[in-house]
Amino acid sequence: MKSIDIGTNTIICVSDTGTTLQRDAFLSLASMNTSKSTLKKMGVSYIELSNKLYVIGTEANELAAIFNNSELRRPLKDGMLNPNEQDALPILATIIKSLLGEPNVKDEVCVYSVPAPPIDVEHEIDYHSDVLNTIITNLGYKAQALNEAVAVANVGLADKQLTGIAISIGAGLTNIAIMYKGISVLTFSISKSGDWIDQMASKESGLTVAKIRSIKEKGNYSISSSAIEVRTREQNIIRTYYEAYIRYLLKYIEVQFTKNTDMPNFPAPVDIAIAGGGGLVNGFIDVFKEQFTQKNFPIEISDIKLVTEPLSAIARGLFVEADLGE
Repeated sequence: MKSIDIGTNTIICVSDTGTTLQRDAFLSLASMNTSKSTLKKMGVSYIELSNKLYVIGTEANELAAIFNNSELRRPLKDGMLNPNEQDALPILATIIKSLLGEPNVKDEVCVYSVPAPPIDVEHEIDYHSDVLNTIITNLGYKAQALNEAVAVANVGLADKQLTGIAISIGAGLTNIAIMYKGISVLTFSISKSGDWIDQMASKESGLTVAKIRSIKEKGNYSISSSAIEVRTREQNIIRTYYEAYIRYLLKYIEVQFTKNTDMPNFPAPVDIAIAGGGGLVNGFIDVFKEQFTQKNFPIEISDIKLVTEPLSAIARGLFVEADLGE
């Protein structure tokens, strides 16, 4: 059995042998005057489609950060298959195949992540889910879909009888699951997430999105208000938009509790468990708690925590589901 978290920014696979990951990205080499022989010498992964060369995966992200005039492109946009990229499907299939490989047994189970429909914009997820199912099934696996926030609950709320609020902060979408004893009472997503922070910080700073993403991911500073080190202008801009993003997220969670009559009446305070690459920046939980204390939240919260190894938490939660299925 295997699991695969297919995110807008990163794709992560978990199996009995360990965890592997690859950036969900590609870079056209048309403007870089680079040949296949040069790429082979560099040991760079690439794919050729319609006589065009593309660097794929993590190396595409690294090259985009180095060359300012190189546009990093993604097979996914806003958490789903990118409708503006003609080659999105074959590139996504190539990256998924490179991580999953061939099944070890006939009809080996592979649980993959799907988002919930966003409640703040109009998006459907059916086609996206069908495409992922087809890619994984064509590799020889028995494909099963699971909401990514429910996967977060499988690892982040395991010690709380799978009761509480699970949040997956991806690049394209933020997914939320309200859980009660393993039952997903409600799943939904919002459109703002890691990419929104990057785009807004890029506009404010004048730097490319790739440069902002590189600054955000370096981990050599903290966005916490209690941080001792002096932040750069760009780091402060990133912090500002993290605050705005968290306020937006909390508002939509609060709305669900105040307007949805099907929400459970939790008998005791519950945890908020957060995972995903968007929460990796140092000081994230501190800022989340700062913004939370300014809210009159409709239910009692006992703890707000970042799940251990947040980037791979969704894939590990999917693997738990695969194990239960087996």
